[in-house]
Amino acid sequence: MKYVIWGAGLRGRRLFRHLKKDDVVAFVDKSTEKIGSCFCGKKVISLEEYIGNKKFCETILVIAHTFEQKAVDELETHGIKRYMKLSDCPGEFQGENTSSYLREYIKEITDLNKTYGILGNTVYGLEVYSWLTEFGNNHKYLIIDKSISDDMVRLVKQNGYIT
Repeated sequence: MKYVIWGAGLRGRRLFRHLKKDDVVAFVDKSTEKIGSCFCGKKVISLEEYIGNKKFCETILVIAHTFEQKAVDELETHGIKRYMKLSDCPGEFQGENTSSYLREYIKEITDLNKTYGILGNTVYGLEVYSWLTEFGNNHKYLIIDKSISDDMVRLVKQNGYIT
């Protein structure tokens, strides 16, 4: 899955550490001082560039800053439904320096012969699904509820998370 992280600050950096570096395409930020620079080795762009550039149509925007509801309102105004909020993830996934521990914990408790259902409404759920694939578990399915837009479901299917 490819992501754009909205928030080139502390929360964005924390999220970035949980994801594969190649899965993060860019960061979005409203600060004119940050736009055009690099953050965590990725380009920082404006929301307008994100909205206007077709290459971002196949990404999920993850809101990783303090003013989430304001961001959601702005995205909805522009008709963008492919977003997730970092605050919907468990605290362990939002924390500082927990990414390797969390992934290793999931690996440790995974039984490759068991079937797992993963709630796919958060970036954390998508990452756990991806980790189980890496670990060799072929008995898993992603549970998507009605809160996920049709565009988001299409993108998740396109990336092989559900059939």
